[in-house]
Amino acid sequence: MGNQADGTPEAVSGGREEHEGSGPGVLQFLKLVLQSIFTGFVRNIPWMILIAIIVWLLHMVLLGIADPVAGTGSVSGLASILVTPGNELIGAIFWLLIAWMISTVIFQVRSGSFGRSVKKIGTVPAWLGESYHHSSILSLLVLSTGFFCALLIAAFIRNIVVSLQLVLVSLSWLAAQKEGIMVVFLGVAWGRVSGLFSREKNEPFEASYAGAGILGALLGFIISMVIPLKGLELILLLCLALVIIATILIARRSG
Repeated sequence: MGNQADGTPEAVSGGREEHEGSGPGVLQFLKLVLQSIFTGFVRNIPWMILIAIIVWLLHMVLLGIADPVAGTGSVSGLASILVTPGNELIGAIFWLLIAWMISTVIFQVRSGSFGRSVKKIGTVPAWLGESYHHSSILSLLVLSTGFFCALLIAAFIRNIVVSLQLVLVSLSWLAAQKEGIMVVFLGVAWGRVSGLFSREKNEPFEASYAGAGILGALLGFIISMVIPLKGLELILLLCLALVIIATILIARRSG
């Protein structure tokens, strides 16, 4: 599955080119993203209505199945992904991700790039290899950042099904590679954060670093499905903060 943001190459490539040059601010980047989202929204209103209807009908069907036996605990997994009283946040996250994945597949099929996106996953190892060619230590730190960030998100959500969805989302970002909006976003964030610690002109952001971070997030979400994370939020937050600080320090030395 590819990245739906690939449908707006002018916004994605434009943001990347600006960053590699003078480095746009976060506000400029968000402006580009919002413009591309608005343009895509206007163009795809019929498809969005169709997706909303599909998601709503599917939710209603599952809600009807879960309600009769809600008190037995036999469908606790099903009940945990529905938008019900007390479960609004997790349910909303689940169904928003469902809508995003459906819209992504529709876009890929319409643009004739679904097959290419799937095949592109096979080139991900070579892309990630670029990270270790430039800086193995820095890449490992970025990977660790993505790993602990994913574990922290999973610790707050605590839903195996949502973690599985986020695994698929991470795979779509890896498949998109340099053309994905996540790479542009991380590039902008990298430039702004490093600028806070050094006034010297930093080296351009390497897109392969984002790949290492996304791979770390993928591994984190996979791990979160098999180990309990309840009560570990503060520990994971501390680990994430330490890894981010180490990443910034190493980046300054190698910049």
